[in-house]
Amino acid sequence: MKFWSTVVFFCLVYTMSGQTGNIAGEAKISASTVLSEAFSPDNIADGVIGISGKGEWACEGVTTDWGYIRFPWIELRWDMPRKINRIVLYDRPSGKEFTAGGKLIFSDGSLVWVNRIPDNGEGKEIRFDTKTVEWVKFQVTDGNGRDLGLSEMEVFAAPEDKEEPVLWVDPYIETNRGRYLFFITGSRPFGMVGALLLPGTRTRTEGAITTMTDIFSGLSKFTAGCWVAWRSCRRRQS
Repeated sequence: MKFWSTVVFFCLVYTMSGQTGNIAGEAKISASTVLSEAFSPDNIADGVIGISGKGEWACEGVTTDWGYIRFPWIELRWDMPRKINRIVLYDRPSGKEFTAGGKLIFSDGSLVWVNRIPDNGEGKEIRFDTKTVEWVKFQVTDGNGRDLGLSEMEVFAAPEDKEEPVLWVDPYIETNRGRYLFFITGSRPFGMVGALLLPGTRTRTEGAITTMTDIFSGLSKFTAGCWVAWRSCRRRQS
């Protein structure tokens, strides 16, 4: 039983792990205002995306009858300069608040305008030439509602930020055809007893595995393959 529990645990961890290279969690995060402790700025780097009331940062909104909105900002600051080239913003899934746009301000003095952030929970990806920065601030400049904020803010390190060349490889980018990683659960010379597809090994262009159906389908294949291997070993021992 302990063996199967370990197998399921590592399979789930591997399958549900997110994109590599996100360094937002390494930063110290601050914001202009906070609605309450439950909507802490640190929530934008907790990996929880698109769940209303959980894993969100929300400001203490101020609005007036004549349409004034006090737009908030949030800042990520690292202990040392980092090289980055991509940021992904996720709006709060609440239908009452909508952060529509803003600007990314970098410690090197540059800025990038951000428009048309999706209101359906999807991420808004912003790519730019590699910048060496100590901090980045997102200043909201457009939106509707009172308590504006974000569900998540991902900041990705550029290849130059990684010390070892092997870490420059983005496993989600393919060079030719789609690749699959197969595990041979039991094999003999010039033949095999069973094979399975490890969940989570499809490339980005083929679509990441995100649904629970895909996850449990992969787990069932994994479990079946382990069972075949165990039976094969038992037969050889007997």
